[in-house]
Order: sequence, then C-alpha cells, then structure tokens
Amino acid sequence: MLILALDSSTRLGSVALVRQRAPVAEYTLSVQRTHAERLLPAVAQVLRGAGCTPADLEALAVTRGPGSFTGLRIALATAKGLAYALNRPVVGVSTLEALAYGVSGWAGFVCPLLDARRGEAYAAVYRTLPGGGVERSSDYLALPVPAILDRLDEVAPEGRVAFVGDAVPLHRQLLQGRLGERAIFPGEAVAALRASWVGALAAERLERGESDPLDRLVPLYVRPPEAEVRWAERQGKEGEPVCS
Repeated sequence: MLILALDSSTRLGSVALVRQRAPVAEYTLSVQRTHAERLLPAVAQVLRGAGCTPADLEALAVTRGPGSFTGLRIALATAKGLAYALNRPVVGVSTLEALAYGVSGWAGFVCPLLDARRGEAYAAVYRTLPGGGVERSSDYLALPVPAILDRLDEVAPEGRVAFVGDAVPLHRQLLQGRLGERAIFPGEAVAALRASWVGALAAERLERGESDPLDRLVPLYVRPPEAEVRWAERQGKEGEPVCS
C-alpha cells in the first residue's frame, strides 16, 4: 500500500511516501517559508521524485497533534482535501507517538518532548513493545518540564528513558539533573519528527482495516489555543463588577 504522509506540526515539517511501512521518498520542508506555502509543492516534489502521481496513492496519513496550532490545521486540511478528492482513506497520527516510534531498537520507555512555548512542553510516556511499535503509558500532557518529570516518575519509576523531540535540547540539563544516567538522548536523528514514521504507524492501522472519517479527524491540541485563552481572559475582566 502506497501512503502519502504529511507533517507540519513543528517548524520543521516533512512529506513522505511509505510502502509496506518503509519510506520510498521523503522531503524535509525548509524553515525559511511557511507551511502553507511549501506543503503542496513538497507533495508534488516527492511524488515526482518517486515517479508517482496522486492517482497512485492508496491512503493518506497526517499528524493531528499536539504541536503548532496553525501547522496542524494546514496539514490536516491538506490531507483531508486530498483524501476527499482522491476518495482514499486517511489516518490521523499523534505527533508524540510518531516521535516515540522513531526510536528504533530501544527497549524501555520513551518520552517525546515538543516545545509548547510559555515554558511548557507537550509530552507523553511510551513503552516500546517487543514486536516493534510503542504503547502509551500516560495521558497527553502540556506542562512545565519539571511537572512532566513528576508524571514520568509515576508511570516509569525505574529503568532508562529515551528523550526525543525539539524541546530536549532546551531542557537537557534539567533532564540529566533529575534522572542522571537514566536519561538517554538518542541524538539528532530523532530530534525532528519524520513523516515516514507517521506513514508507518498509519500503515499498521490500515492493515487492521482502520481509518478516520473526515468529519471526525480534528486537531489534538491538548491545551486551548492562545486566542481562546486571551478571549476568555478578556471576557472575565469585562464581566467583573465595577467598583464605585
């Protein structure tokens, strides 16, 4: 099955063609332009490079979050539009699960960390499975990193933990200080999410006959968008009694 996988959840996005869970072609998006400008051209480039056309696609895969609110909407709208136009199934994949899946050959826990700004990170704790793949052991989180480590201690009190994602370089000193030799850093190869991992995870679901209805495939934000928070704050202030 030939799957087109899309990711624009972070500053570095990517597009990949995946067949039998293996990458056929992959393209990393330039950080110099917005995802809205470069995602469809990247799709065309990947298809052209592999000698394929949109009609050759058998399914689509896309990251649904957490991550950049705008980036998530761009990739989801693109994937859903292509799926509708081509009448193909589409699968939404968690960005955190895709990052955890990228740690190949690791036996233990994986904690992806994505920069959520405001001093916080998106995270979840995963356990690698003997036959491959990962299983989530915690809720999706959007918290300061010390609070994430508190949750990590609850679900994985022992054993080594591999940290991946773009927030790891920002908090590496804290991670090492809290966990010592338990903290493992696989390197730059898993610092950025790759669309080929998204496609591989989608392939597993498609092989089980699973896909996502277009009207139910929505972003996984984990926390409210900044605009909603500010609107709620303004409404609260406007509703306060005026002192005389």
